[in-house]
Amino acid sequence: MSESKCFTIIGGKFVTKDAGTGIVHCAPGFGEEDYKVCLEKGLVGAGNVIMPMDDDGQFDATVTDYAGQYFKTADP
Repeated sequence: MSESKCFTIIGGKFVTKDAGTGIVHCAPGFGEEDYKVCLEKGLVGAGNVIMPMDDDGQFDATVTDYAGQYFKTADP
């Protein structure tokens, strides 16, 4: 993904103005609705989503500073 698409504002039917701010982040590798709206808007390709984490929630080698670390441990 190019840096020009790192921060993009898009519309999604699952975001409403009557709860919260009406603005949310999308993580297409972690949520079905996020994936669908990012796919619809051309921000990801089908089957082409960055997922730098294994099934146990540990970062893989592509996240060099936190490779092998559980994601909640890396939060701070």
